[in-house]
Amino acid sequence: MKTKFFQSLAVVLFILLIGGCACHFVPPDANTPPLILDHEQHAHFLLWNEVVFPAGIYKPVFKASAGPLAGVFYRSPKLFSRNAMLESHSVIGGFYVPAAENKSQRFSIWWRPGSNNEELTISEYSSIMQTAPLRDKIEFRQ
Repeated sequence: MKTKFFQSLAVVLFILLIGGCACHFVPPDANTPPLILDHEQHAHFLLWNEVVFPAGIYKPVFKASAGPLAGVFYRSPKLFSRNAMLESHSVIGGFYVPAAENKSQRFSIWWRPGSNNEELTISEYSSIMQTAPLRDKIEFRQ
């Protein structure tokens, strides 16, 4: 019982850390390859949350070169489903791949509220973005 409490506390602290991150987001390097999912995949994050990633090409949209979120953020080719308990939401988002030197982070989901797939500026992405580490492995190719 104590273990679940401390795991939940760690997740909450992680989310608060990310929410208060003073990271500097910039466009990705021109040679950053996209990630390709050949088929739809399901993954879990936090306690009872599930995400359904659509098949397609996930393009790099921005990166953080330093700070707790050093790595590249890839955007889904279309809205995807984020399910939390009895609720389901279509959101804009994709994958976060930590930089090799960023040992404190894991492959994660990132999302922001939204019901259309509009193009966003880097500051719009980062201003209300949320992230969470995935508990399942996602199979992709570059």
